[in-house]
Amino acid sequence: LDPNVTLICMEIRIVPFALREKIDAELDKLVEQGVLEPVDHHPVWSTPNVTPVKSDGTVRSCGDYKCTINKALRKHAYSIPAVSQLLASLSGGKVYAKLDLAQAYQQLTVDDATADAQTVITHRGEFRVKYFQFGISTAPGISQNNIDKTVSGIQRVLSYFNDILIAPSDEKELAGRLETVLHGFSKARLRLKSDKCKFCLSRVELLGFETEECNRNTS
Repeated sequence: LDPNVTLICMEIRIVPFALREKIDAELDKLVEQGVLEPVDHHPVWSTPNVTPVKSDGTVRSCGDYKCTINKALRKHAYSIPAVSQLLASLSGGKVYAKLDLAQAYQQLTVDDATADAQTVITHRGEFRVKYFQFGISTAPGISQNNIDKTVSGIQRVLSYFNDILIAPSDEKELAGRLETVLHGFSKARLRLKSDKCKFCLSRVELLGFETEECNRNTS
């Protein structure tokens, strides 16, 4: 954080009554997971909590950090890979697996000072955020760097934010690559969404492109 930036504490935003039950369920889940921790003191930073509705009807809890600490964050130097680089790395793949990380940012712990700076204000009070939170401007690069390190050195495996693709030449190779990737995730304590992981696919879609035995077609 840039020490020259003035500390900002913002007011709570009105919560739509129709969403309150879903928002309460999400807050309860994040507290139970240890992502959020209620605070009983006035924080030096306070960011309004926002809760966009996801495609499955649940809500995502995140802070509107562009109004607060994003103004004080120094840019993170890690570059996100280009689509062309990712697709080129799939060359030679004939069978695929696609893994989906659960709450990718919120699997990365932060120190106490960062947890305090990420504090969000909700209709139920203020919560410090003990893991990286959605909306933090540096989170994508830091998260991508962490995942890339986890799969580094494993051939025909690529990562792009929540998505991990494995593209070997046959099912036997897929089983070996998959075992290596899952072992790495276990060591790094990274969790997957089991219901969104797919195996032994003949084609996968990534960033609007469909890949089928090395042919790339826009979908």
